[in-house]
Amino acid sequence: MEFRKSFLLILVFVMCFFITNSSAMVIEGGVAVWNKDLNGWVDYKGTRADLEDDLGTGSLTSPYYWLRFEHPIPFIPNVKFEYTPFDMTSTGTVDETFKFGDYIYRANTKVDSNLQADQFDVILYFNPLPWIAEKLTSVKISIGVDAKYIDGEVWVEGNVDGIERRESKDFTVVVPMLYGRVELNPLNLVYLEAEGKYIGYGGSQFYDVYIGTRIQWKLLFATVGYRIEALQIDDISDVSSNIQIKGWVFGLGLQF
Repeated sequence: MEFRKSFLLILVFVMCFFITNSSAMVIEGGVAVWNKDLNGWVDYKGTRADLEDDLGTGSLTSPYYWLRFEHPIPFIPNVKFEYTPFDMTSTGTVDETFKFGDYIYRANTKVDSNLQADQFDVILYFNPLPWIAEKLTSVKISIGVDAKYIDGEVWVEGNVDGIERRESKDFTVVVPMLYGRVELNPLNLVYLEAEGKYIGYGGSQFYDVYIGTRIQWKLLFATVGYRIEALQIDDISDVSSNIQIKGWVFGLGLQF
């Protein structure tokens, strides 16, 4: 008899737990278009090459993708995957002489260049507010960590002493970052959301910030916002940089 009562109490507790947390189960996927403006500099065993003035970089429109899973199981983190491709080819005229790798590109020389920096993010996070508190306050907070893997290449090609020379450098880096996200949902249709990742160590600094609005209708949602990303690298694989990428973001997705 006592065993039956204990079993029923445990069963009721488990059912109540999953009923009250069932709305916390989320599967979400989306794709966005990012209109990027690029500025800063890059240095490979030489002097700084300005991205705009020397290499002729400008604006670029490219997609990025994400997939997110949330669940009601305590002590197991939720997970989000992101993929942000980046590949920009540019042509410019050198304002000032600079050295890139083993070659010196002199002022008034026409150069072609390419910068690739594909990013893969694996984010593990928790929602510290209980589900009922989220419903009562219309605020959802997420905190966690992000492992950002950057697979990159940069090359510069131009006339060096009458001969076309190309210098290229591959680089890969895994960057552990702190992660945070806040959602405000006062109208149950229009969301305000902010998401950020950051780490700084030595002379290197990385951050990725998004602020925007989400409109949700049943399973479908649309997002409009602004994203700023900085890649400040201090002599990693002989590459240094201070690059900022920023621009408007427009996205669509499904949330179950």
